[in-house]
Amino acid sequence: MKESNPRVLMPTYRLLEPIVSWASGYEFEDVICAVDDVDLVAVENVQPKPFPWEEKLLARARTWAGIDIRRMPRPKKVSARGDYEVFFIHVMTPGQLLVLDSIQGWQESCRTKVCWVEELWVDMLQYTKLLEPLRQFDHVFVGHVPTPAPLSKIIDRKCSFLSPGVDALRFCPYPNPPARMIDFYSIGRRSPATHQSLLEYAKRREGFTYLYDSARAMTFVADHAEHRERTASLIKRSRYFLADRAKANVPDQTKGSQVFGPRYFEGAAAGSVLVGATPKCDTFEAYFDWPDAVIPLEYGSTDIADVIDELDADPNRVSRARQANVTNMLRRHDWADRWATVLETLGLDRQPALTERQGELARRAQQVENAK
Repeated sequence: MKESNPRVLMPTYRLLEPIVSWASGYEFEDVICAVDDVDLVAVENVQPKPFPWEEKLLARARTWAGIDIRRMPRPKKVSARGDYEVFFIHVMTPGQLLVLDSIQGWQESCRTKVCWVEELWVDMLQYTKLLEPLRQFDHVFVGHVPTPAPLSKIIDRKCSFLSPGVDALRFCPYPNPPARMIDFYSIGRRSPATHQSLLEYAKRREGFTYLYDSARAMTFVADHAEHRERTASLIKRSRYFLADRAKANVPDQTKGSQVFGPRYFEGAAAGSVLVGATPKCDTFEAYFDWPDAVIPLEYGSTDIADVIDELDADPNRVSRARQANVTNMLRRHDWADRWATVLETLGLDRQPALTERQGELARRAQQVENAK
């Protein structure tokens, strides 16, 4: 920990869970660090030192049974000392808040405690023990629109929706937009039927490049910032980008809830034309409220070839959609806007660096609008 305390204490999972799907959230943390006065604490695992008798016992087990038995690593304990105005932690699920046990003194050192849970489906609210760690906070932000109201009643805490976002400056293809040599790009979850239709379309259309994930296992990244740069670079070079509502392929998990994740923001910020199924959600419609923000394609549809052909036949429409996507992300959906929402909700002032970044976002948006 630093000797002089910034106003925000923010633990991060980036060393414990360097998972590819978490990289977007770590990008949010990076932007917060750039626009505010933050003490970022990267929690890491340590291997517990075994007792002498324990080491002998484990060695015998390895010799006799041929099983490599070891004690599980655990988060290294750190101490929070001083006076912080805000404690902010971002997690995927409430269960991961157990890591707070390794941060000694955080409750006493921080005046306002805040948590952002990226993924908390309404159906999960029946598991009240899972929600208990959320009672430690003054305000809980949730990345799913339907969840805050019922969650607030259960945990007796203030809860609000906080949308995904994107580092719009990193993803912006201007002022020197690269050639879009990838015709269609798909990341992560997808409909098998749509995927097969795209594979067949790419085979019969000469020169058509369809880029997609081929690995199915959970993937870890060596460096989340490098991964985000690579993702941005690829989408900047893609004409069309698949974006579907969250977990569209596992309706048994969503139980009818229709929410949206970061894919829409990433594709739009990089100037790709979004194609896919949109969630039936007033908030999404308010966030993506310009013409052709998402070219509709029902999840599981095999009509993707017709959609591509129709768009290719109208380059002016594609150009307008691309420009509108980029400018709206720069003006409304950068991670700095999400942090501004958090500060406004808590009644806290913005730091000068946040105002400066939002000014740069506005200037870049104007530059995009002026581009031919």
